[in-house]
Amino acid sequence: RQYIPEGGVVIDVGACLGDFTATFSEFVGPSGKVHAFEPNPAVMDCLTYNMHERENVLLYDFALGNTSNGRARFTIDHNNIGASYLSPDDEGPIVTHALDWFADIWPRLDFMKIDAEGWEPYVLAGANETIRRLRPVMLIEIDQRALGFQNFIPEDVHSRLDALGYNFPRFDDAHGDILCVPKVIS
Repeated sequence: RQYIPEGGVVIDVGACLGDFTATFSEFVGPSGKVHAFEPNPAVMDCLTYNMHERENVLLYDFALGNTSNGRARFTIDHNNIGASYLSPDDEGPIVTHALDWFADIWPRLDFMKIDAEGWEPYVLAGANETIRRLRPVMLIEIDQRALGFQNFIPEDVHSRLDALGYNFPRFDDAHGDILCVPKVIS
């Protein structure tokens, strides 16, 4: 709550069914905006239903990644829909865009949650300029199993955050979230 002001702007990458999205919507209030990204079509239907009365939530049915107009495919986890994950695939049905591709005119971004089941390094790479310019606080999932699906390890997230100038706990256990706060730049 302390990092999400009323009237603020939040990005929810991997919004799934909208638990965090709804909370962010309440935090920013009617004068704020929540940009929620969910590329899984079946989950997006539920998210759309769950957010239909929240006028401050904008929904995007594509994945944030390291390139714009990229493609990916989904591997569905039938035991936990939120654990489904993307893989790069030039012929895949899922469209990917870099956040830098369309957020270059945004005047602010206060907070960014990234829970993308191993896709986090791609999201950070495609949001590099936006993050450098707007310096949001970030909450990022570290899941060794999911990162491994993309041949990543936690250090692939850590090194990107170091390069972006963030303070964060170096977390390399099996699964957890890290709070990333911009370093003071003088």
